[in-house]
Amino acid sequence: MKKRLISILLVMMMLVTLIPMGAYAVIGDTQIVKQPEDAYVYPGETATFSIVASNPNATSDLIYLWFDASNIDLGSISLSNISGILPAIQAAKIGEGMYLAIPKVTEAMNGKTIACAVYYKDFIPRDLNVSNVVKIHVIGAECAGHSLDTNLEKIDARESTCAIQGNIEYYRCNMCGKYYLDDAGKNKTTPEDCLLPLSPFHGNISYVPAFGGSCCELGCLPHYVCDVCGWYFTDAEGNNPIDPAEVKTSLTPANHVNLVAVPAAVPSCTAPGNVGHYYCYGCGGYFSDAAGLNAVNGDDLFIDQQPHSYKWTAKSENGVEWHEKCCTVCGEVKEMGVHKGGTASCSSRAVCEVCGLSYGGFDADSHPEQYRVVIKDATPTETGLCNIYCKDCNTLIASNVSFEYKDNCSHSLVKVAEVPAKCEEFKGEDKAGVKEHYVCSKCNTVFLDAGAENEVSSDAELVLAPISHFVTVGSTQVGNPAVQQYVSDSYGHVKECKYCHYIFVNESEAHSYAPGAAPTCCSGIACTICGYESTVKDPANHCGPYEVSGSYEPLGDYPGYTGDRVCAGCGAVVEKGEYYEGEVNPPAPEGPAMIIGTVKGRAGETVELTFTVSNAPELKTFAVYNLTFDSEKLTLVSAKCNVEGASGSIENNGNAVFMLGSNTDINQVILTYTFKINEGVPNCAVPVSCTFAAQEKTGVEQFVDMTQVPGGVIVQNYITGDVNDDGYVDSDDAIYLLWSTFLPEDYPLNQSGDFDGSGAVDSDDAIYLLWHTFLPDEYPL
Repeated sequence: MKKRLISILLVMMMLVTLIPMGAYAVIGDTQIVKQPEDAYVYPGETATFSIVASNPNATSDLIYLWFDASNIDLGSISLSNISGILPAIQAAKIGEGMYLAIPKVTEAMNGKTIACAVYYKDFIPRDLNVSNVVKIHVIGAECAGHSLDTNLEKIDARESTCAIQGNIEYYRCNMCGKYYLDDAGKNKTTPEDCLLPLSPFHGNISYVPAFGGSCCELGCLPHYVCDVCGWYFTDAEGNNPIDPAEVKTSLTPANHVNLVAVPAAVPSCTAPGNVGHYYCYGCGGYFSDAAGLNAVNGDDLFIDQQPHSYKWTAKSENGVEWHEKCCTVCGEVKEMGVHKGGTASCSSRAVCEVCGLSYGGFDADSHPEQYRVVIKDATPTETGLCNIYCKDCNTLIASNVSFEYKDNCSHSLVKVAEVPAKCEEFKGEDKAGVKEHYVCSKCNTVFLDAGAENEVSSDAELVLAPISHFVTVGSTQVGNPAVQQYVSDSYGHVKECKYCHYIFVNESEAHSYAPGAAPTCCSGIACTICGYESTVKDPANHCGPYEVSGSYEPLGDYPGYTGDRVCAGCGAVVEKGEYYEGEVNPPAPEGPAMIIGTVKGRAGETVELTFTVSNAPELKTFAVYNLTFDSEKLTLVSAKCNVEGASGSIENNGNAVFMLGSNTDINQVILTYTFKINEGVPNCAVPVSCTFAAQEKTGVEQFVDMTQVPGGVIVQNYITGDVNDDGYVDSDDAIYLLWSTFLPEDYPLNQSGDFDGSGAVDSDDAIYLLWHTFLPDEYPL
């Protein structure tokens, strides 16, 4: 029962380490426990003042700064503005510490006002508080007479506390400042004689649990604090005081308790963007995960504001048509103007030569596409007759039109592909191109179209002139898209001639990214103009696909592992797998058996695996063959026979055949195989199996039926119990394991975690692991 109570206490201690220190202390809570009081002294004496303050949240000792209050308007200051008031207080400073002594008081000091500022420093001053204003009263000669109704003031008795001294009932003269025990002013006394000693009992003691510290807050050991006087104790009764410095521990840089999620923001032409991440307000660090385990460079998280993405848009109002070049993201208008150029037909409107959009109405008299209906076929000696119609509207354009015989050939056309023209500045003889055309294999007539309607009368009609770098659109000269191509780098893109590499604009244009586009773990955002992909990636935005990696089956009592879910794009582990128990090892066989052992080791180490025979009769020979194991994980280094007097050999592949001498006891380790665990092999279980044959030494020699007990090599790259992977087994691992029972995704385990053998991982395993750190022999792992 006692041990169980201790276990519960240990769990409570671990639980409170999970709660931030701020849950137990109010930020800025500098409290003045004992205010200073007026000093009544005679000329030439020393005026003394004292103050007691506390702040359980302070990360350093409190600073007491006494100052002349007559130089500062305390009614107009703000205690929250430390930087504004502290310089004035320091300029009026007259002393430091919990006690202030002003020696050799003069009559001129009568009525002098004094106050004390209390704060602490953590790189900068914090949590300022200011005491009451007190005075120095310089006492003159004793009054000729005293009475309660004239000059005596009654001071009621009060009990002492652990922070403030009490006093007996007494009387004080408002005129001469003398102290008396009676209301007639006959029995003199002193302030010191009226005081009662401090109470040795601390009434309001609070428990402060252990705190492991964070990236910006000091940790502490468990202790107790008196809420009245601010003393620290090791016990709840307040019998054993302790220096506050003894309970303070160091910062824990990896514990980021002030993490906030910063969602991903896509850059646009109105605002910059950023990759989704987490920011710690305590230390100013950037992280890719909510646990603050994976730090990232803050400069890599932010994406510059993007340029506008302009597109021509057709507009019309009251019969007037025009165009505007508008940003597709924010709607900003860059250019506007009326349509011009282009030709309308019976079936299509004119196309603006500036914006490329259709405008205006149709032209019923324009028929660019025509076909003919033959009335009379042509012969080699006579012309034919036909009517001409519009292909689009079937209007009769001309009737009784004559045509030649070749026009009546049932052409069999062969396509000749276009040879594009190059730019005018291209250094070569083949800068001119050839139009796509068709040649009839029957009459050799050349046509521009596959319908044999546009006959070519001369070679000049097929020539494509070299292309100019610039074309005129309206009254503006612009680069010719026919020769342009983009060249890009991380800063932007620029257009060049794809034939002579002439650069059209000296300054590159910034990349433009589509709204809503976001980088992934393996790719940046592609520019919608040139296709260049930015190098900024988002390690938290996995692109998949996902695959399972690192799974393995249980081996004996060693648990199996379901495998991690891994992003194939970047190789990051998206979801940790789980350990699971296999079938319990069967009991040792009663009859003859060949047992393969189980051994543990780390990647890069060599291990020895034993093959043991038990309960076997006297044997004449034995053989091991078909030795099977995963050669990507294990390498067979050597093998030896452990049976004295046996003669035989072991091959490089592990096959072994041995003959036994008389009186040889075979029930022992017969073979030892040395394996090297290959470098880089993760935690897993590697089964090792074989075929075993043995011949019994009897009158009728026969093979012995041996039960096979499989075994293998367990690759364990971690230290058992070191669940947080820091190289040590200590109380931090117990706390980590307890966290894992609450938040398994944020605190994944590198091993089973079932240390008490219950078949489940829960808080009992965390208690067991903590007990192991104290009593490793009684609580083995």
